[in-house]
Amino acid sequence: MPDEAPAPDDLPPDEETSEDMIAYLDGELDDVESRAIETRLAVDDAARRQIESFKKTYDLLDYLPTTEPSPSFASRTLTQLSLAAPVGAASHPAAPVAAATSGFVIPPPATRRVGRFLAGWAFALLATGALGYFGHLLARPHLETADPTKRTSEQVRLLERLPLLLGVDDLPFAQQLEAPDLFGDPNAEEGPHSLPVDTLTSTELEQLENVFKTYPLARQQQLRKLDEDIAALDGPGKTRLLATLDRYAIWLDRLPDGYRKEVLGAPAPFERLEAIRIVKARQWREGLPASVRERIQNAEGAQRDQLVADMKQQDARRRNTWEIAKREWANIRTDRRPWPFDNDELTRQVNEYVDNVLRPRLTSNERAELDTHRRDLAQGGDWFKWYLYGNNLIRLSDQHPMLPEPVSGKLVKAIGDLPPEFLQQLRKKSGPGRRQLVQHPAAGKWPEFAEVVVRESHELKVPLPAGLVFGPSKPNDYQPPVKAFLETELASKLSASEKTDLKKLESAPWPDHSRRMLELARKYDLAVPGVTPPGPPSKWDQIYRNRPGKK
Repeated sequence: MPDEAPAPDDLPPDEETSEDMIAYLDGELDDVESRAIETRLAVDDAARRQIESFKKTYDLLDYLPTTEPSPSFASRTLTQLSLAAPVGAASHPAAPVAAATSGFVIPPPATRRVGRFLAGWAFALLATGALGYFGHLLARPHLETADPTKRTSEQVRLLERLPLLLGVDDLPFAQQLEAPDLFGDPNAEEGPHSLPVDTLTSTELEQLENVFKTYPLARQQQLRKLDEDIAALDGPGKTRLLATLDRYAIWLDRLPDGYRKEVLGAPAPFERLEAIRIVKARQWREGLPASVRERIQNAEGAQRDQLVADMKQQDARRRNTWEIAKREWANIRTDRRPWPFDNDELTRQVNEYVDNVLRPRLTSNERAELDTHRRDLAQGGDWFKWYLYGNNLIRLSDQHPMLPEPVSGKLVKAIGDLPPEFLQQLRKKSGPGRRQLVQHPAAGKWPEFAEVVVRESHELKVPLPAGLVFGPSKPNDYQPPVKAFLETELASKLSASEKTDLKKLESAPWPDHSRRMLELARKYDLAVPGVTPPGPPSKWDQIYRNRPGKK
């Protein structure tokens, strides 16, 4: 009996079909080609499985870091640049900058288009690339210890830092490089840590000294002053700045010659900073997929600005996600759930908080993002998916803080909840150009709208309507769980003076008492039931400390 023909779902996709699917994910197909792919996906289970596989692969490739050499090694290639016009030497006109001649070539970053030829290897690349990256961090190359010389420790320090200082004018210029849009690291942690320092051989120190001697005396003195100013900084500040200069030096080293000339040839510090921003913006745009570049090019005005802003926001999210992955690599490998999701009861409480407190306060886009995370978890969540969910919900909680609700009474959320006489008095006293309550963006939201009404009443000296409940100010006004928290858990932590001050606020306008209670709860690391995320606030900050917007 002849072999049966394989079912359509069992047939492997041909190479051309795979190419089309990946181009579809890249956004590189025109409308007709895209509709053809979408039509096939609607009826072909095998095609849907194939494109889902490619999509997961791409998601992993987004988290894979580009291979980097040792920062100190890369930055030292700058010592081989021939700078006829050293930075800061205004009397010497700018001249071409020769490329490094060490033979060490840093390849340009691979685009996602290369994924067409590597899709089958992505998972292996993720594991080996990540392990290699972290291995590099743990095993920075250590050179031979230099023989004792007559150089002072300050001279040695200057020579060791020279590769980091070549593109820098002075300390204020260096500190401006710490801006997040330049070379600062928004996720850098505070603390008395220090950068690893490579020990240079006497030959290498001599080579650096020879480079240093080629500069005019004024530039040599400028470099000495810069090194002394950096050395005088406090420990964490110095560490952050040197890390920033390291990133700047690597970036300079990797620039094409024309771009490097553009930066180093700028005659003044403020012009160099502007040149850096221009080159970085140009590089960012050049790195976008061709279809995205075309959309930006064809857009105009506000639409173009929005497209650029959206793409940069996506880039920022990807960078932040990779920073999380680097920091939490040990946990990712064990695949344990992060706190609080490693505890079933806490997980239940967090989900109740999300459903009952957080989600109703979100915009439609924020709800969609949160729901996407939850759908991913429903399909089987690994450590990283749970972490992203926790990171997302605590970030949204930061952006949409809640106040305790009253035990009874209708919440003031909209213009229709206010008496006509009160609104008439407000209109009489409000001047031209003042935003009217009926048009206020907080309309429909509590406590935001209630706070606006209370503020308007105070500023315009119009008494609040009697009988309306804007929010609680006394223990008996709060919901039972919050009242119990206030009278037991929080009260047991407060000092005598804090109890007295909180008691006085019971006669103050709402929401003074509620806000002070929340401040004291955070001070003593307590969660307010039904108001703040369950669990100690400090633990949320510790586990999810590099969430966007968190200081």
